[in-house]
Amino acid sequence: MAPDPQPANPTSFTSRPNKALHPPSSAPPAAPPEENPLPGTSSSSAYKSRVATVSAGCPALPSWVLDEREAARIARRRRLLQERAQRIHQPRVTSIAVDVEALSSQVEQRRRQEEYERRKEDEFMRLAATQDRAALLLQQREDEARENQRQNLLKFWREEQRPEYTDDRK
Repeated sequence: MAPDPQPANPTSFTSRPNKALHPPSSAPPAAPPEENPLPGTSSSSAYKSRVATVSAGCPALPSWVLDEREAARIARRRRLLQERAQRIHQPRVTSIAVDVEALSSQVEQRRRQEEYERRKEDEFMRLAATQDRAALLLQQREDEARENQRQNLLKFWREEQRPEYTDDRK
């Protein structure tokens, strides 16, 4: 049996829409995706931007306007990425958040601490030198006192002790 060229149901779709069944809308239906309209862009993204424009309630724009907008958007994104890469990858331009006041106060505090420790060490060295001189003087006095005692003992033995009092007799 051969298929019937016209469907029996009057509400089914035909090649031409029936104006009585379908009232005119404010926006034409979305266009099917074209063959890659811009080099470097996918046809699906161009189609999606057209569909989004139509579905958002905006009037449909010609494809060349949408292609220009898409190209401008891509160019802007590339430019922003290049500027960002230049900022990030240049060490002289790259700035790191630094609290200069806190760092300078830390440096000043460390300098004061080192100065205090240096003064303390100098004072300790002066005290150690003074105590060394006092110890040397005391050592000299003790040595002199021992030497005087030995000399006095020898003098006593020579003058006061007689040979007859010694126990050298056997």
